[in-house]
Amino acid sequence: MPLGEPGPAFLDELARHYADKFGLRVVVLAPIPIEETALDRYRGQVILEELLTLMRRRHPVEAADPTGVMVGITVYDGYIRGYPQWGWAFSLREDNRFAMVSTARMDERNFGASATTSCSRRACARWSRKISASCTRGSSRA
Repeated sequence: MPLGEPGPAFLDELARHYADKFGLRVVVLAPIPIEETALDRYRGQVILEELLTLMRRRHPVEAADPTGVMVGITVYDGYIRGYPQWGWAFSLREDNRFAMVSTARMDERNFGASATTSCSRRACARWSRKISASCTRGSSRA
């Protein structure tokens, strides 16, 4: 599910990949606007824990399903409040079923390179696979 506007344009493609390759039922939910509580204006980043909370709150039925895994994806740079010494984070997982991925540092265009969107797609797909697998195995480290 995309968090913030604009959401990653390739989410439908990513969902098809998971359905085709792994036979998973994947539903791309409507984008969620990022609330002020999820922004750290001093750092210029989103707070990944707050985005997970927002995702659960905005989609309570899906969040309550014990068989489901929810992965939120945002294009904004994020960090984990619990690790303030880290300058940024690619992802955060909680409770073996919820994850948030920030694609900001996966996209070389954010660093002045003339990368194509496929670079970000590959990186996001790789991280999403890792997160999905670890959610089902119980790992909590990114």
